[in-house]
Amino acid sequence: MKYICLIMAMIIAFMGASPTFASNIEVKCPSEVNVGDTFDIVIKVSNNESLSGFECQVNVPNNLKIINVLGNEDIRKKAGECYKADFSDRNALISFMLINEPIKSDFYLATTTVEVLNKYNDTTIYITSKAADENANKINIDSMELKLNVIDNNSNSENNADNKNEGIFSKIMTFFKKLLGLGE
Repeated sequence: MKYICLIMAMIIAFMGASPTFASNIEVKCPSEVNVGDTFDIVIKVSNNESLSGFECQVNVPNNLKIINVLGNEDIRKKAGECYKADFSDRNALISFMLINEPIKSDFYLATTTVEVLNKYNDTTIYITSKAADENANKINIDSMELKLNVIDNNSNSENNADNKNEGIFSKIMTFFKKLLGLGE
């Protein structure tokens, strides 16, 4: 069984056969996030083929950190050892091969949970996918780039805290001047 999974993985990776009609990925992700927030990237596949193999990679920039990947349990059970949902700080990978039961309809693929570490001018998430039908023909799927606007509310809070501290110090100084008779 492991050899079949390995062979199917190589077929998907190289996709030497002719491409067929395109399926698409649909991604739900916020367009604006705050530093310190966590958010989900939900990936669904709009499938018009008899799909037997699929691989999706999510790559995030240095100001984001992937903290979890939750895959499709039904597909995981059907694919068995030929299913993988793994992640590191900057990359998530979801892949599967279905030897006996190709998917012939739309399906939920995975949810990737991401933490916003800090603000960065170019916060772009890259999603790339590969797929194969039951005859190992390549299924074209467009890559996606998701641009996020990252807001750093903490920098405003720090400025407000500095202003509050200046107000407190000023009041303390005024109090001591009055106490010592030095006037205002």
